[in-house]
Order: sequence, then structure tokens, then C-alpha cells
Amino acid sequence: MESQHDAMERQHNVMERQHDAMERQHDEMERQHDAMERQHDAMDVSMMQLNVNIMHWNVSTM
Repeated sequence: MESQHDAMERQHNVMERQHDAMERQHDEMERQHDAMERQHDAMDVSMMQLNVNIMHWNVSTM
């Protein structure tokens, strides 16, 4: 009886470790996602700047 209980406890500990590992993985994915969003925002800004420069160039060459 006791050995079955020990086995269940060991299994429970393994599951908890797996759960912790999944949470760490999830946190890492969120950090990567945030970094990608910041990169994307920076790209949007530089594209807007490019469009402004093109419009100015078009006006000045008319």
C-alpha cells in the first residue's frame, strides 16, 4: 500500500516539474513575442519615415 502511495507521489513530483518547465517555456515565448512586437513597431516607424521622405521628394521634383 505504501509503495503505491510513494509511486503516486513520485509521479506527482514529475508532473510538477514538467508543469514548471512548461511555464518557463511559456514565459520565454512571451518575451520573444514582446521583442517581435517591438521590432514590428520600429519597422512601422521607419516605413512611415520612408513614405514621408518619398512624398517630400515628389513635391520637390514637381
